Amino acid sequence: DEEIARKMFETYAKQLKEDGWDTMIVYLSWRRIYDGKKYDFTDLQFQYEIAKKYDLKVHINWFGYDVCGIGGYMPWQKDNFEKYPPLHGMDGAPLLTENGNYVPDFSQQIYIDEVTEALQQVCAWLNVNDTDRRTVAIQLENGRIITGKTSSLLGPSAALLLNCLKALADIPDEIE
Repeated sequence: DEEIARKMFETYAKQLKEDGWDTMIVYLSWRRIYDGKKYDFTDLQFQYEIAKKYDLKVHINWFGYDVCGIGGYMPWQKDNFEKYPPLHGMDGAPLLTENGNYVPDFSQQIYIDEVTEALQQVCAWLNVNDTDRRTVAIQLENGRIITGKTSSLLGPSAALLLNCLKALADIPDEIE
């Protein structure tokens, strides 16, 4: 139940603060913010309101295609193999998971473009809504933790967002 989950989340944040922590982890699943047609950041907004209430910084763990080692097609991609091609084995046949689902070929540009768009949407939401700059890190689904720091051009949250996009595009850190 959504209300129980929200109460548990607030209890977790309150306990973190009481125990002396200054940062909380927010788990952000692509499936929870996008239905294939529109983005909805209601859950993220609630989590940021709780972080603000207890004066906690936020570390975002991003779950795109890979959710704790269980990857696969997003709901809006299923059964559209022309647009979202499956991975093929050495024999040319599509690969299947143990439960008979096709394995997406994540090397195809459509997958890269869509997950990049999703993270751009998250970054845009943060840019507008993280006004007191609580976000201190984003952990991508490959485990890489991206941070941002204040510079003469950007505040820490803006730098974090830019660094996420650079990481996704494999742009070296030296390039500004």
